[in-house]
Amino acid sequence: MLCLLSSAWGLSTPSALQTTIPGQPQSHTVSSVEWVNPLQVDGFCELGGWGCHTAPQELPLLVFLPGMDGSLLTPFMQYPELGSRFELACMQHVGGLASRSSFDDLVADCVDFVASRTSASRRVVLVGESFGATLALGVLDRVSQDKRPVGVVLVNPATSYARSILSTVGPACASLPQPVYSLSLLLLAALVFEPAQAPAFIMLILALRQPALLASPAREAYLGRVALSALMGLGTGPQFRIGPLLKPSIISPSDLAFRLSAWLETGAAIVAPTISSMQTPVLLVAGQRDRLLPSVDEAERLSSLMPASVNRGTVIVPCAGHASALGTQIDLTAEISAAFAPELGFQMANAESKPEAGARPPIGAPNEPSGVSAAWANGLIPRTYDSLPVLEYWEWNRGGKRCPVPSA
Repeated sequence: MLCLLSSAWGLSTPSALQTTIPGQPQSHTVSSVEWVNPLQVDGFCELGGWGCHTAPQELPLLVFLPGMDGSLLTPFMQYPELGSRFELACMQHVGGLASRSSFDDLVADCVDFVASRTSASRRVVLVGESFGATLALGVLDRVSQDKRPVGVVLVNPATSYARSILSTVGPACASLPQPVYSLSLLLLAALVFEPAQAPAFIMLILALRQPALLASPAREAYLGRVALSALMGLGTGPQFRIGPLLKPSIISPSDLAFRLSAWLETGAAIVAPTISSMQTPVLLVAGQRDRLLPSVDEAERLSSLMPASVNRGTVIVPCAGHASALGTQIDLTAEISAAFAPELGFQMANAESKPEAGARPPIGAPNEPSGVSAAWANGLIPRTYDSLPVLEYWEWNRGGKRCPVPSA
């Protein structure tokens, strides 16, 4: 949904994935989607994490299926920590917002990719957000038993579309002429944003706190590159290649109408009969204050329908709205590692005291005062070092003088 919001406001290391950068010529492909690792595009590197793995192609593969707009921005704070344990493969639509691929075509292309990457020696985890969660369920239903992912994470699943305010407001907005259409998107923006996030944003801007997930110079520099190039459009050049990849785009009324009908409505109807027969372990994640979709209710509904043997629990992200469930308050890597540890072969630090998936409190400072603002601050921790100068942001990724991996 980030493309809606933007319209309302008017390195290279060896990898098993071929990365692509929007705006550059792409080779012809019969697939309706392509796959990219945002950390690879950014040239991100940190000791013990992505960019320093000796054999990244041997890591488990995390396949991310984005929401209806195809934006890869919403989970960007999760990427560095995920990259410490997984190789990332994030889906992009070859046709961009103009794509007219059917839901069945998208499922088929995703099934082909997952099957091509799954082997006896390499495990795959599927993460779907919003419409991507619906798409993930379609993939699970069609992929063969021997190529099935070892686990799936459903974030604010859009299987609830028919019961959501989006199913009423969305088509109404798409039917409006310009410029009324652009103004109407402010209503959708109000449903996507959660006002309680303001204190956390202010503390980040003022450098009073830092995200617990990004509490290192290399990760803070990554956050700065994303903020400058993707959100503010200021950074250019090879050190800011992450910008074009994550930058939100404007969606037209016809594109919005198509996706609401052909993807959200049709997709939810197609996967509905498959829930009760699921065979893949499932972890559910829901934003407590999602107003665009009834995500908490939907998580409860899906939990009641799926076999108990595959249900690995539900994580309710406090005070999170539709676009912030994968923000600062959840450590998705830790949740996945706990939920699917047996399937992934991960060894927990203390197996006897390992918490169940979703049982951990939100990440961050343990002694925060109660209240909505404190809940949003929970993903932020006091700074342990001075904030980086802006000019250092492009010194920490590949090609920069502070990158731990020498340039080729």
